[in-house]
Amino acid sequence: DDVAGIISIGSGALKSSHVLPELISGFKKLYPKVSFEIYSNSSQYIKERLDRGLLDFGFLLEPVDIEEYEYLRLPGRERWGLLMRRGHPLAEQESVTCADLLSVPLITPTRLYVQKEISNWLGADINKLNVLATVNMMTHAAMFINSGAACGLTIEGAVDLFEDSKMVFKPLNPRLELTAVLAWKRFHSLSGAAAKFLEYFKEYLKSKQ
Repeated sequence: DDVAGIISIGSGALKSSHVLPELISGFKKLYPKVSFEIYSNSSQYIKERLDRGLLDFGFLLEPVDIEEYEYLRLPGRERWGLLMRRGHPLAEQESVTCADLLSVPLITPTRLYVQKEISNWLGADINKLNVLATVNMMTHAAMFINSGAACGLTIEGAVDLFEDSKMVFKPLNPRLELTAVLAWKRFHSLSGAAAKFLEYFKEYLKSKQ
């Protein structure tokens, strides 16, 4: 009953992070003296804040350096696809192939780990694509996509940030999917409130199995 404090959580544009409202609401009912601080940014900056002790937890897209972090793998997968302006020639297709990507200017993620995953999917170096620019947050790509200058290669979770009927998301074919984790710094002592939240999160995941 005496658990109190601030729990800080970082999250990028991941569908997996959509569990937060339910988790935080349920946890607050048990421990009303606890408050939450949510930090939104790319995985790179979330990892930096975890390393500096400025965040208790971070939602991260795998792969994750297992030597630096403890983590819980989250249910569900983050599906990759192409985000484009409605009316784009590819918008009428059910999915987007490797050959389709070669024909359009692209905005791609900056993170090297993610670029390697895309290269593996392509079966070729990502530099084979017509990359107009890279971004650390896909929201930065909105002006390019709305203008028709490029399409965004992104995970489906990022699409929810736009809420723009002018854009269309089409999944990649063959499918490219990655998992996400809730991570915290290894060998870092969590506060009483954060430790309780981790226990609560583990029980939540068990209930979803």
